[in-house]
This record gives sequence, structure tokens and C-alpha cells, in this order.
Amino acid sequence: MTTSHVQSDSGSTNSEGHQTKDPQAQTQHESSSSDPTQEKIATEQGGESESNDSNEDFKGAIPKELLPINLAGAGLYAKVYYCIPRDSIQPYPNIAKHSAEIPKSVKDQVCVVKVIGTSKSAQRAQNEVSILERLQQSNDYPQNRISHFIKCDIQTTRLSSITIGAVSGPTLSGFERAYMEPRADWVPREFIWHIFLQLGASIRFIHDMKVTHNDIHSGNIMLDPGRQDFPGLPNVVLIDFGRASDFDTATKNPDGKSKAFTSRGDMARHIGQDHFHFSCVMRSLCASIWKAETREWRGFVDHLNEYESRFTRNKLTENDISTFLEDLFTQYEGPADAEREQMNQQDKTNIMEHLWDDRVRSRGPSDEEIRNAIMAELEEA
Repeated sequence: MTTSHVQSDSGSTNSEGHQTKDPQAQTQHESSSSDPTQEKIATEQGGESESNDSNEDFKGAIPKELLPINLAGAGLYAKVYYCIPRDSIQPYPNIAKHSAEIPKSVKDQVCVVKVIGTSKSAQRAQNEVSILERLQQSNDYPQNRISHFIKCDIQTTRLSSITIGAVSGPTLSGFERAYMEPRADWVPREFIWHIFLQLGASIRFIHDMKVTHNDIHSGNIMLDPGRQDFPGLPNVVLIDFGRASDFDTATKNPDGKSKAFTSRGDMARHIGQDHFHFSCVMRSLCASIWKAETREWRGFVDHLNEYESRFTRNKLTENDISTFLEDLFTQYEGPADAEREQMNQQDKTNIMEHLWDDRVRSRGPSDEEIRNAIMAELEEA
């Protein structure tokens, strides 16, 4: 089983619900709705009024080939569990009897399963699945920087589930709250450039695929120290496609019955909103940088401010909206990449140490939790 490493953060989880325990739980899902900074778990269905199937056994809906480790988080309409493929532990028959570290080959297969308790939630889950499958079919799909779908079981009369690759780090919002809001002068500008380059590239990719995310905020962005496309810095992972729109569905589904379908006429508006929220995320990060400004940095910040101002005043043309990220990358990708390349090793080390810190609970399930789950399974057998 392939998995991407985590999607979530402490004290919350993100699959989007509320009351989450861990970033991973956030599994890819921190819904933005009313409070974009609040990490949640499993309820990406803003304002769903359908009652929860409280009598159902959520844990029992986890695919049988997966061993539940623990609850990552819970929302009103869903629960998210850390799991591991049962066949991943078969080569280690004595794994539960020894206190040695759990093999990396096992831990790398930890995934998250979101169990959904209402039919409306299942509809949204089906939308997310169809869009992720479409994105993953592309040869250009950035697997390590976008939610990685593994499998699903969508039902209308009972509990549904989605299995998604886990991410081993915190959400950007969790990182900001823990380390940037109290004192941000330690954060190097090169790290903000890094977030711009990777997050911006992911958004450009999905837009090229005629998909819009529709829920971009710092709770739906994760920092994954377990994967480093740029050596020494965490991958920036865009998660939670539960609100996404697919503008190509009309050709494949002329009756417009797919939940992913959105009319082509709405595309510019959705792209504009994605760009606006991306700009808000970046501008918030930029405000924390104290390092002496360069001409390129000042121009970058001014570009973000200008776009946000014109967007809120409805002063953007359709061309302004569609070319925003392209223009931003044309002007600042080179300077951003060049400055990131010059980042010193100590600054990289500081970033990584903060990501592994317990304050953001970024590691997912511990060795002890994995071992306890295996032991409980053996005792039941």
C-alpha cells in the first residue's frame, strides 16, 4: 500500500471536524468554513444538519485489511483513525514482544481512514475521491505535495470510509500558532519562499487540471518533514479536497449529476477565490519576517497586497484572476529559488527541529501506540 506521510496537528485533526487530537487526523481535512484557523477532523461538510449515525460502529467500518492504531480525531459526522496494513507487520512476527523501535518500513505505511456517518457526508466524500483520482491520473501529479488517495468504500445506507496517505508533520496553522505567533523573528525568509514555491506549484497544477480547491487556508496545508523534495526542508502538502470543483466533469457527465460538477461559467470565480486565499496565507507568513527586505521581497509582498485589495473591491478582470499565479511565478520564482538555495544549514535544522517538536505533535502514532494495537489484535485472536 502506498502512503504519503500525514496530514494533521495537535489538539485538532483536520479531516476536518473539530476537537481533533492530531495533525494527522487532520487528515487532510481541516475545513475552513467559519474559522479557517481551527483544525478539524472529519467534517468537511460545513453546516450539515443531518444527524450522526451514533449507533453505528465507526471502527468496524475500517477496511478489514487495515489494523486500527488509534483515533486521530473526531467531528460531528465523521471519525478519523490512524491505521496500518496488516500485511506490513507479517514479516515481523515478534514485533509486539520487543521494545525495539518499530521498523521504518512498517511506520512508513501508516495511513489515515476517515469513517463518514451521514449520506450527505458520503456525497462530499465521493466528490473528493473522484477529484483526487482524476488528479492522480496525471503524469505531472505531485504525489508528495497533494493528498494521496488510496481507496474508498462509499455507501448511502451505512458508514462510508476513505483511506488517504498520512503526513508526518503539522498543519501550517498549528506551526504558526506554536512558533510564529509568539515570536516569529527566528523564521528565515527562505522558508517562506519555499512555501510559496511548493504550495503555488500545487495550486497551479490543480488549476491546469481544471480543478479548484475552494478551501485553501493554513489548516489545509501541512508541513511534511518525512518527505523533502527540496533537501533539508519539509514538503508543503495541500490537503482536503472535499469542497473542490471539477470543471471538466461536464464532458464526462453531461447530465451534471456528479457532485464534482461545477459549470464552466463559475470557473473564473472559483480560481479567483483560490488565488485570494493563497495570497492571504502567503501575506500572513510574510508579515512575520523581520529580515532586511530585498527589492524582490518587497515587490512580492506588494503584489500580494495589490491582488487582495483589488479582489475585495471587485476590481479584477477575468484575465487578472486567471493569470495571477502565472504572473507571480514569472516574476518571483527565480529570486525565490535562488534565495532558497542559499539557505544555511543551521536555519534548515531549526525549521526541522520545530516540526518534530511535541508542541505540534507531528509524528503521528508512536512506536508504543503501534505496538499496543498489534498486541491487542493478538490477544483477540
